[in-house]
Amino acid sequence: MKLKFPSTGFTMPELLIATSLFSLLIVGVCSLFKSGGDSFNSGTWRLEKQKSAQIFLGRLKEVLEKANNAETIPANGEVVIVASPPIFINNEWLDKSAAVSDGQVVLFSIFKPYRDPQPKLNINSSEVGYWTGVVLSCTGRTLRLYRTGSLNKLPPAAPPEVGSPDLVKFPEGFNGGDIDVELNDVASLSVRVVPAAMDAGLSISVTIELQRFSGGAPTQTKVTESITSTLLHQDQEIRGF
Repeated sequence: MKLKFPSTGFTMPELLIATSLFSLLIVGVCSLFKSGGDSFNSGTWRLEKQKSAQIFLGRLKEVLEKANNAETIPANGEVVIVASPPIFINNEWLDKSAAVSDGQVVLFSIFKPYRDPQPKLNINSSEVGYWTGVVLSCTGRTLRLYRTGSLNKLPPAAPPEVGSPDLVKFPEGFNGGDIDVELNDVASLSVRVVPAAMDAGLSISVTIELQRFSGGAPTQTKVTESITSTLLHQDQEIRGF
């Protein structure tokens, strides 16, 4: 007697359905891994850029709060102001937020005073001061902050007031405070003047927004950081250009 067993094969429709389901499963798993990878990359980028932005803005705050006048101190000890150079801020970002573009953003000077001999203090020779210039500039999506004691390193179109008013008393050449740092992936920034109030002096607030790019295209991952610098001189002139 011949035994018959039911067929265990699959029909063509069943194979097509199984293949489709398997393909959907593979696509789903790949999408899950891709999504997880993107989230990880975005999180890592955000942490790294937040730290970089804070360091960069910290350096900017440090030098902004040193912006001062060119002064001499004669034998009687009274301070004489030789020049009061403005802090120059590009109108593109002055008191408003705008996308980055090539150009100078902020320019100003930092001086050490010149001192005449002061016999009463047993200081029998003059003490030469110095001049340094500070520039915040933008190229592409990169901000650059630098402080230099060389007039040749200032941008060609820098306002003349940013330079030294007297190269004898405030010569160039000082490099003890040189800074040159960059921050990339910047999307927009603003430089706002904060008027003096009851609890705070005249200040400048700088806000930057960084945006992550992936494959050459912008993503929704962004980081925003800001600092507020209280100016040394409360009558400091701030001039747009």
